[in-house]
Amino acid sequence: MSKQTILVVDDERDLLDLIEYNLKKEGFKVLKAENGEEGISKAKEHRPDLILLDIMMPKMDGLEAVEIMRKDDDLKKTPIIFLTTENGIPKPVVYCPFTATLFFQLVNDCFHRLFIRESS
Repeated sequence: MSKQTILVVDDERDLLDLIEYNLKKEGFKVLKAENGEEGISKAKEHRPDLILLDIMMPKMDGLEAVEIMRKDDDLKKTPIIFLTTENGIPKPVVYCPFTATLFFQLVNDCFHRLFIRESS
């Protein structure tokens, strides 16, 4: 079985690198993008299994990127977890700062739900 691929989209390079390091340590393949436009492009090209998406970014924010991705037949069912420090954002959301335990619990829960949905 191949590694599950996670696309991480965030404009803060330090956070991108930290998330990439921890996901790779857990055995995931990681793709990175620094804004919504780049995230959409990489998502279309690589079709990741999960997208971790910041909301507040330059060029195109996460909410606009999701709106575009949900209109794409190849991406509309891809699970997305928002990463943000803002309140009032749709679930699922990981509010920063967050613990590694909470983060990996949410990532694994997304994959578990996706597996159940595909098995039905």
